[in-house]
Amino acid sequence: MNDLGQTIGFPLPGWAPPPTPSREPMEGRFCRLEPLHVGRHSAALFTANEADEEGRSWTYLPYGPFHTLPAYRDWMSTFCLGDDPMFFAIVDRAGGQPEGVASYLRITPTGGSIEVGHIRMTSD
Repeated sequence: MNDLGQTIGFPLPGWAPPPTPSREPMEGRFCRLEPLHVGRHSAALFTANEADEEGRSWTYLPYGPFHTLPAYRDWMSTFCLGDDPMFFAIVDRAGGQPEGVASYLRITPTGGSIEVGHIRMTSD
């Protein structure tokens, strides 16, 4: 029931809020997600970003494109190192190079919800 006495959804006996996501690397079949690190990831990501000469891959993001490495590093330092959104570098397992970023955001364990966003890949 909500504050107005309305039934919301069905009962979930024993439900407990999940833990906040960890910053541990995640291994996948084709890539690895690593916590985003300005020093370790920014130069390779910036170089890969330059392949999109028209900036089309930035269309649905509220930032970018970045025209200099210092500007990209400043953005990363200011917006990508907090707890929400929680950014990860997407690292290609075959080549070992970071090729994109993604984040968890709107992390709300008390509501059992989380979003995945800020997804940007630099390769085809």
